[in-house]
Amino acid sequence: RALLQVRSEGGTHALCYINLDHFKLVNDSFGHAAGDQMLRAFAEYLVAAVRDGDWVGRLGADEFAVFLAHAGQDEAKRVLQRVIRNLGQATFPISEGSPQLSCSIGVVEVSADAPDVNWLMSAADSACYAAKQAGRNRVHCFNENRMAL
Repeated sequence: RALLQVRSEGGTHALCYINLDHFKLVNDSFGHAAGDQMLRAFAEYLVAAVRDGDWVGRLGADEFAVFLAHAGQDEAKRVLQRVIRNLGQATFPISEGSPQLSCSIGVVEVSADAPDVNWLMSAADSACYAAKQAGRNRVHCFNENRMAL
């Protein structure tokens, strides 16, 4: 619907792909029940951290999508860098010695020239992968000319 809306009315939105950093260590060290508890806590954190009217959903495993309505790349970066910064100060006590949670985020603008939703998801995933490759715990924006910024 968002893609159809920007094609008919203009404007932009942002689609974000979020992957928790080193989450496999949580499951391996503390068990899957603790990992599930951390995923629920992170989802609640995300919902509280984004703007009113934005959408958060779990894609699977430790991957989430965030849709930022009426946000271009710069606005999305501001929102998501705040998410990362505040996440570094948040605690998710699942067990004694549980690790500090961090995430890598890929962003793509939903604009009228986007081919389709599958392309948008792939672009956001690609930008997320670039964030992980660049050292994790960061936001990367997709740019078709240079893949990810």
